[in-house]
Amino acid sequence: IQVVMEFAREGVTEIEIAKEIKKTIIESGADPIFILLGGGARGGYNICWPTEYKLKKGDVIRLDLGATYKGYASDAARSIIVGEPSEQVKKIISANRRAVEKVIEAIRPGVTLGELFDIGVKSWKESGFPEYSRGTYIGHGVGIRDHEYPDIRPRSKIRLKPGMVMAIEVPLYVHGLGGFNIEDTVLVTEEGYEYIGPYPRVERELIIE
Repeated sequence: IQVVMEFAREGVTEIEIAKEIKKTIIESGADPIFILLGGGARGGYNICWPTEYKLKKGDVIRLDLGATYKGYASDAARSIIVGEPSEQVKKIISANRRAVEKVIEAIRPGVTLGELFDIGVKSWKESGFPEYSRGTYIGHGVGIRDHEYPDIRPRSKIRLKPGMVMAIEVPLYVHGLGGFNIEDTVLVTEEGYEYIGPYPRVERELIIE
């Protein structure tokens, strides 16, 4: 994520950014698993592998990536803005961040994954997106693989237990505008949760001047 903040600029291609990310991961002693990276409208596709698309002012870069380090996997996502974001983009990213935070704030032993799912969807609706829906999941386990059982799915009766590591994401993909996904990883503790990873979460820290 920091590589994108430092390297991405107007005119730089998605592939050039992805190469820098991969290089940094490898030089850090880890192994890349996947890098989804889409600028502007391309980020609105569910799967967006890097292409020769050149970034433009106002683009939202959707970055979702994973790597393994000493046998354990990671999975994180951010939406990073090139230049000054529009009011629409500000509203969406704020709502996205709020939804993720609401889900994480509810994490503690005994809570069902179905309850977490409902909290994430409800947050989007309360933030001014009444038609928001998510038919699959809003997070999943992380361990020796970047995506493990269990998924945070609707009506799931699986309950959180201390020691679980969960990636939380409540994304929105807007056709013609871009993809919005903030994904944080947390450890379920005896009394609640603990963030894993120091990367920025607030939208003002994710704007490339």
